[in-house]
Amino acid sequence: MDIAKYDGYFHDGLIYNIDHHKNEVIITMESSEITDNDIEQQIALSKHHTIAGKLHIENIKTIDIDERLFQERLYKIYDYGEIFYLDIKKKHVTIEVTWVNLADKNIETGETDLITIDIEAEKIWWENLPEMVVD
Repeated sequence: MDIAKYDGYFHDGLIYNIDHHKNEVIITMESSEITDNDIEQQIALSKHHTIAGKLHIENIKTIDIDERLFQERLYKIYDYGEIFYLDIKKKHVTIEVTWVNLADKNIETGETDLITIDIEAEKIWWENLPEMVVD
């Protein structure tokens, strides 16, 4: 499925997990709430009226964080990540994410950090998981 058509719906969405193994990154994420009328072609939505699933990024060429080459393992920095911006091209992904650490589960007193992740890769594809359950 071409998820690039829907990348704008991920503004205010969430990143739940990042799995980085060797030359592949899988980002478990969910869009903000949308209505059936907002989508161009039929895509199965979650029970929360979101697009939920995993973004697979394979055969990675480069990863940049805040315009600096990143050569370590990419991982979830804080408790969760709120997506500020998502742009998916055929071989490139840009995600601006605000990482949030919840102090006593209160977002007003939690710690935050905004970063931009740019990944260039050979293959990018979406695994739609409308039944995905996130703890």
